[in-house]
Parts: sequence; C-alpha cells; structure tokens
Amino acid sequence: MRMRHTLFLILLFTLSFRLGAQQATQYTMVQEIPQVYNPAYPGVTNSLEFAGIFRKQWVGLDGSPFQQALIASVPVDYISGAVGLVLENDIIGAERNTIATLSYAQAIRLGDEAKLSVGVSGGIIQKSLNGAELLAPEGIYEGQTFDHNDDFIPEIRQNGIGHTVNAGVFLKVGELNAGFSGLHLTESKIDYPFGEVFDFRFKRHFTGMISYKIGLGENFGVTPGVFAASDLVETQLQSSVVVDYQEKFHFGAMYRGFNSNTNDALGIQGGMTLGSRFRLLYAFDLPLSGLREVNSGSHEVILKYDLGKSLSKARLPKIIHTPRLP
Repeated sequence: MRMRHTLFLILLFTLSFRLGAQQATQYTMVQEIPQVYNPAYPGVTNSLEFAGIFRKQWVGLDGSPFQQALIASVPVDYISGAVGLVLENDIIGAERNTIATLSYAQAIRLGDEAKLSVGVSGGIIQKSLNGAELLAPEGIYEGQTFDHNDDFIPEIRQNGIGHTVNAGVFLKVGELNAGFSGLHLTESKIDYPFGEVFDFRFKRHFTGMISYKIGLGENFGVTPGVFAASDLVETQLQSSVVVDYQEKFHFGAMYRGFNSNTNDALGIQGGMTLGSRFRLLYAFDLPLSGLREVNSGSHEVILKYDLGKSLSKARLPKIIHTPRLP
C-alpha cells in the first residue's frame, strides 16, 4: 500500500506531462463522447443524450489513474440551442479531482444537413490530496508513529477548490463532425492550505477532432477519425477507425501517438446497440510507451442512452397583436 503511493510521488514528478496532460482527461473512444472536451457539441445533437464512462488506466501499476464520468446533453429546439452537464471523478494515487461543469451551446443552421454550434462551459474543480497515503524519504513510519518529517507534505487529507472555463465550436455537415475547443482557459490556481510547493495551476489545453462516416452498401459503415490535444508545449494525437454493421454492432481500432516520443498505446474497441435507446461500448489499450513493462493495459466502458428526440419539438408560438376590445 505505502509502496504504491511512494510510486505515486515518483510518477507525479518524473512523468509530469503524462499526468498533467490528464487535466484534459484521456479517453480512448473520444468520438463517442466529444462533449467531454467540447461544450459546443450538444448544439449539433438532435436528441436528449446521457452517457456513463468508466476507465481504469495502466492496470497493474499501483496508484494508476481511474476515472468515472457522467455526461448529459439536452437540445432545446425553441431556442435553437442546448444545455449540457459533465461530471468527472479522476483518481491518481493519493490525489482525487472532482469536476462539475454546466454548458450552453447556441446552434446556427447552415443548410438542411449543416449545423454550426458555439458553446461555453464553466464549473468548479475540487482537488484532494491524502497525505496519509504518502511516504517521504526522511519520514518515520514505525508502530503508531506516522511522521513525514517534511513540512511540505501533509499528513492528513487536504482539499482545494478552483474554477474552470471552457469554450468551443462544433460543425456537423451530414456525416462529417469537426470541433475545436479550449479548456481551462483562465488557468485557475488551486491553493492547498499547507504550503505553496503543492499548489496547482491548471494548464490551458486545446483540442481538435474530426470524423467522417463512409457508407459501404446497405449494412456497413466506416468512420475514420482523428483527435488531437495540446498545451502548446506537448501535443498528443489519436487516430481511430470504427466499422459498424447495420448500426447495431461496432468494431474499431485506435493508435495514440505520432512519433517515438509520443508513442503511447494501441487500442481495440467493440460494442453493440441494445434495443433502440442504449449503446454499450468497450475498449482496451495495449501500452506501447516506457510504462508497458509495469502495466497490462487500460480498460474503458461507455454506456450511452439516446432518447431519440429533443426536449421539445415545438417552437414558441408566434405572438399576434390584436386591438383591445372597448
């Protein structure tokens, strides 16, 4: 147990970009959940949607990331817009990040099959660090004695709260989907109460994604897609292709990386539509990075619900002015 969280400290400082980059949480099936990264996405949907996400990263490596998320988007036709909700819980070793954001997206119809959406979101982030699960090199941990012997490391759980502001645009033209977003635009700082060494500032990130579904006869469809995330210092690229059969069964592959320095994982995914409303998807990442010797891969599960219609199909009636009766 304690070795696990000693390893957490090593990972935190020596793999700072890999963990820091997860400010923009890493998922494999990003084309299924664009709202996580882009608050404009709900504006191009035509249906009430919910999704639950479970991801365990780097299985076998103690203290490795573990994420859960809940997403909801509600198009409202009479205002040509949509509202959205994203709740995320991200655990890395002794650290926990809980994020809640609300979004609004305004859609602009560009044609019969084209829609452009502009969206913003804001919310709160709580970071928690449990010092009781950490070990310090000079600490004393014998019997009932638990002393880090380090003024900069807490011995109990400490919490800090910050805010986040995000913005994005999303374009849908027929089977083409494309979006661009900025996350943590204000670079909010979280001040822990026990010292500045662990104070945390969210780094501004930018993401872009594009996908296009190609029909192959009456039964098959192929959807290639690309997703990119960058803090303007480090960039990661994720390419995928998904094949669906009769829009009921789904199979795909993913590669994350674009050179020897970013080579991270090779993924496979599969899923099926359950009835007319639910969709269950699973993905497995085979590690390709330097961590491949100490973990057996990553698992991700998504359960989606699609109501099949928006909150209201009716628009507000036109106001007709009539003279008052005497």
